[in-house]
Amino acid sequence: MYNKTNSHKDISLKISNKVSVRIIDRGFVSLNELKEIGIRLIEIIVFLSLGLLLTMYILRPIYENFGIQFIGNVWVNWFGVAYIIFVLYTLIFSIYIFKDSIHFKQRLTSIPFWLVFVASSYVVLIPFIKGENPF
Repeated sequence: MYNKTNSHKDISLKISNKVSVRIIDRGFVSLNELKEIGIRLIEIIVFLSLGLLLTMYILRPIYENFGIQFIGNVWVNWFGVAYIIFVLYTLIFSIYIFKDSIHFKQRLTSIPFWLVFVASSYVVLIPFIKGENPF
Protein backbone atom coordinates (compact mmCIF):
# COMPACT_ATOMS: atom_id res chain seq x y z
CA MET A 1 0.00 0.00 0.00
CA TYR A 2 1.35 3.43 -0.91
CA ASN A 3 0.53 6.35 1.34
CA LYS A 4 0.72 9.60 -0.69
CA THR A 5 0.19 11.96 2.24
CA ASN A 6 3.44 11.01 3.99
CA SER A 7 5.27 10.10 0.75
CA HIS A 8 6.53 6.77 2.05
CA LYS A 9 5.68 3.15 1.40
CA ASP A 10 3.88 1.28 4.15
CA ILE A 11 4.18 -2.48 3.70
CA SER A 12 2.52 -4.98 6.02
CA LEU A 13 3.58 -8.62 5.93
CA LYS A 14 1.69 -11.38 7.66
CA ILE A 15 4.15 -14.12 8.58
CA SER A 16 1.76 -16.34 10.52
CA ASN A 17 -1.54 -16.06 12.36
CA LYS A 18 0.16 -14.44 15.35
CA VAL A 19 3.06 -12.58 13.76
CA SER A 20 2.92 -9.69 11.34
CA VAL A 21 5.56 -7.17 10.38
CA ARG A 22 5.06 -3.58 9.28
CA ILE A 23 7.82 -2.02 7.19
CA ILE A 24 7.89 1.69 6.49
CA ASP A 25 10.16 2.67 3.61
CA ARG A 26 10.81 6.39 3.74
CA GLY A 27 12.95 6.28 0.61
CA PHE A 28 15.98 7.89 2.26
CA VAL A 29 18.59 7.22 4.89
CA SER A 30 18.43 9.36 8.01
CA LEU A 31 21.51 11.16 9.28
CA ASN A 32 21.72 8.83 12.28
CA GLU A 33 21.68 5.79 9.99
CA LEU A 34 24.29 7.41 7.75
CA LYS A 35 26.45 8.14 10.79
CA GLU A 36 26.15 4.51 11.93
CA ILE A 37 27.10 3.27 8.44
CA GLY A 38 30.11 5.61 8.41
CA ILE A 39 31.28 4.41 11.83
CA ARG A 40 31.02 0.76 10.75
CA LEU A 41 32.89 1.49 7.52
CA ILE A 42 35.69 3.21 9.44
CA GLU A 43 35.81 0.24 11.86
CA ILE A 44 36.24 -2.16 8.95
CA ILE A 45 39.02 -0.11 7.35
CA VAL A 46 40.86 0.38 10.66
CA PHE A 47 40.75 -3.28 11.67
CA LEU A 48 41.78 -4.54 8.25
CA SER A 49 44.69 -2.06 8.24
CA LEU A 50 45.77 -3.03 11.76
CA GLY A 51 45.42 -6.69 10.86
CA LEU A 52 47.66 -6.23 7.82
CA LEU A 53 50.31 -4.38 9.84
CA LEU A 54 50.29 -6.96 12.63
CA THR A 55 50.34 -9.83 10.15
CA MET A 56 53.32 -8.48 8.22
CA TYR A 57 55.41 -7.08 11.08
CA ILE A 58 54.56 -9.35 14.03
CA LEU A 59 52.97 -12.62 12.89
CA ARG A 60 55.30 -13.14 9.94
CA PRO A 61 58.51 -12.99 12.06
CA ILE A 62 56.91 -15.24 14.68
CA TYR A 63 56.01 -17.83 12.05
CA GLU A 64 59.51 -17.63 10.54
CA ASN A 65 61.14 -18.05 13.98
CA PHE A 66 59.18 -21.28 14.35
CA GLY A 67 60.34 -22.42 10.90
CA ILE A 68 56.96 -21.83 9.25
CA GLN A 69 57.17 -20.40 5.74
CA PHE A 70 54.92 -17.40 5.32
CA ILE A 71 53.73 -18.19 1.79
CA GLY A 72 50.45 -19.09 0.15
CA ASN A 73 47.17 -17.38 0.81
CA VAL A 74 48.41 -15.15 3.61
CA TRP A 75 45.29 -13.01 3.26
CA VAL A 76 43.54 -15.73 5.27
CA ASN A 77 45.96 -15.12 8.14
CA TRP A 78 45.50 -11.38 7.67
CA PHE A 79 41.74 -11.67 8.01
CA GLY A 80 42.16 -13.92 11.05
CA VAL A 81 44.39 -11.41 12.81
CA ALA A 82 42.09 -8.50 11.89
CA TYR A 83 39.04 -10.32 13.22
CA ILE A 84 40.78 -11.28 16.48
CA ILE A 85 41.65 -7.60 17.00
CA PHE A 86 38.03 -6.71 16.22
CA VAL A 87 36.78 -9.17 18.86
CA LEU A 88 39.20 -7.76 21.46
CA TYR A 89 38.02 -4.24 20.60
CA THR A 90 34.41 -5.32 20.96
CA LEU A 91 35.07 -6.96 24.33
CA ILE A 92 36.99 -3.99 25.73
CA PHE A 93 34.54 -1.38 24.49
CA SER A 94 31.45 -3.32 25.57
CA ILE A 95 32.80 -3.95 29.08
CA TYR A 96 34.46 -0.63 29.89
CA ILE A 97 33.27 2.14 27.58
CA PHE A 98 29.87 1.38 26.00
CA LYS A 99 28.31 -0.73 28.75
CA ASP A 100 24.75 0.14 27.75
CA SER A 101 25.20 0.02 23.97
CA ILE A 102 22.62 -2.18 22.28
CA HIS A 103 24.90 -2.56 19.26
CA PHE A 104 27.74 -4.07 21.28
CA LYS A 105 25.36 -6.29 23.27
CA GLN A 106 23.86 -7.65 20.06
CA ARG A 107 27.32 -8.26 18.66
CA LEU A 108 28.44 -10.16 21.78
CA THR A 109 25.34 -12.36 21.81
CA SER A 110 25.59 -13.15 18.11
CA ILE A 111 26.46 -16.77 17.31
CA PRO A 112 28.10 -15.95 13.92
CA PHE A 113 30.31 -13.39 15.68
CA TRP A 114 31.76 -16.11 17.92
CA LEU A 115 31.91 -18.75 15.18
CA VAL A 116 34.00 -16.47 13.00
CA PHE A 117 36.20 -15.75 16.04
CA VAL A 118 36.80 -19.48 16.52
CA ALA A 119 37.60 -19.87 12.82
CA SER A 120 39.97 -16.87 12.93
CA SER A 121 41.76 -18.25 15.97
CA TYR A 122 42.12 -21.58 14.19
CA VAL A 123 43.55 -19.87 11.11
CA VAL A 124 46.17 -18.02 13.16
CA LEU A 125 47.13 -20.94 15.47
CA ILE A 126 46.99 -23.99 13.17
CA PRO A 127 50.38 -23.24 11.50
CA PHE A 128 52.04 -23.76 14.89
CA ILE A 129 50.45 -27.22 15.18
CA LYS A 130 51.03 -28.33 11.57
CA GLY A 131 54.43 -26.70 11.18
CA GLU A 132 53.35 -25.01 7.95
CA ASN A 133 50.81 -22.52 6.74
CA PRO A 134 48.10 -24.72 5.19
CA PHE A 135 46.39 -21.83 3.46
